[in-house]
Amino acid sequence: NDVGALAAADAGLALRGGGGGSEQAEAEAYDFFDDDAAAKRWGEEQKRLAFEQQAVAKQVTEEQSVWMKAELDRQAANGTRSLKELSGVMKEFRRRVADAQEAARAAKGERKEPLGGASAVAPFTAKSLRAAVEVLRQGQCTKCAMVMQTQHLVLSTIIGMWRYAALSMEGARLSEPQLMLSNLALTLAFFGFIGARAVRRPSREAAPESLFEWPVLISTLGQAAIHLWVLQCSVSLAKDAMGPAALREVFDFQKRAREMAAAAPPFDWQAAMRGEAATHSLFSRPFLPNLLNSAVFYVEIVQGLAVLLVNYKGRPWMRGASENLPLLTASIVVLAAVASCAVGWPAGLPQMLQLTPLPPALRRSVAGLLALTLAGTFVLDRGVETLLSPARARARRESPLVLADVRPMLRTAAAVVRQLGPLLGWLLWLWMVLSFNPLLWLAAYQWWRFMKRRQSSSLPTP
Repeated sequence: NDVGALAAADAGLALRGGGGGSEQAEAEAYDFFDDDAAAKRWGEEQKRLAFEQQAVAKQVTEEQSVWMKAELDRQAANGTRSLKELSGVMKEFRRRVADAQEAARAAKGERKEPLGGASAVAPFTAKSLRAAVEVLRQGQCTKCAMVMQTQHLVLSTIIGMWRYAALSMEGARLSEPQLMLSNLALTLAFFGFIGARAVRRPSREAAPESLFEWPVLISTLGQAAIHLWVLQCSVSLAKDAMGPAALREVFDFQKRAREMAAAAPPFDWQAAMRGEAATHSLFSRPFLPNLLNSAVFYVEIVQGLAVLLVNYKGRPWMRGASENLPLLTASIVVLAAVASCAVGWPAGLPQMLQLTPLPPALRRSVAGLLALTLAGTFVLDRGVETLLSPARARARRESPLVLADVRPMLRTAAAVVRQLGPLLGWLLWLWMVLSFNPLLWLAAYQWWRFMKRRQSSSLPTP
């Protein structure tokens, strides 16, 4: 009786329709985590079962056909054969065949049950032990994802509150373009963070289950301390580089901006819908770029990225960060954008984001702080795990490094380009025609000939 075990399990899995002995023997003989081998065995098993069912059905049908022939002969001898009698014989024949097939299944130890009738205490009911493989995979991945998201919520809240307080005390703030860029980049990275997929072979070492496990809790608090110290250092360095006069100018500017916003009339939505009022005033306020704002922007966006990368558990419980294309792509783009804005190239990007170019000394100091917030939190997290959970750290070290497979994405992109290629080609031809430039008209004629030849060559030959 497995009721007690199923009720106490994290995810009890009850088998229906028997199969305990054969499934146990199969589990001991095969590797259930080999998907290709499991699919092959599943196909062979289905063929074997279909062959056995056909053989049983043929034998039962032949046996009951003898009874039906004898019954029809009896009716013919008595002269009682009629349409009603024939219908009754066929109905009885089908019933006897179904009963015989059910008896054959019962003789083999098989029983027919509803899907949820295997056990009242098991949250999952399945036909085969193969379902346990996916329960283990998704269970470990889900536990890690829960802990990861809790750590992200705690750390991002602490960093955001400290950043807001540090800027507000000096009368500064982040501009709307800066907020939009940082939120968009970190949201794309967060999609990869929460969309982690399970590995095909679960780990024998248990995954983290709660924020209040000592390794996870100490790592989270240590990361928060490092991030806050880096933020405080960046604010102090930027204030020293600006000087009291520039700080006072920023404070007075923001004070006047708040007074203007308070004295402005309420936004007229109806006039904006009619096009009689500018809508940009609803989404932006007067802003004065300064070194304090720029340094805090660089530090905060990199810290948001560090929270995602450091606390991403990865293998052996879920696919690693190197396999997570959304997280990996967003990380590379964010770091490249920060480096580009810090050095001031191209010049239009910092201007669009309302950033001030950092002086060389401040740039080097901020770069060191960014490296510390990335590397320091990573070393702290892995060091705490090694000291307080050595088995988990060893399982992580023994996991293979797997790179992302970009081939499916490239195949999809190539298919899209093949579908949109002719349309883009004709749009280019139309642009050259409407340019009213004689030289482009000659190019449009040659392009038209090229597109027609390409179109005719792609048509199937009759």
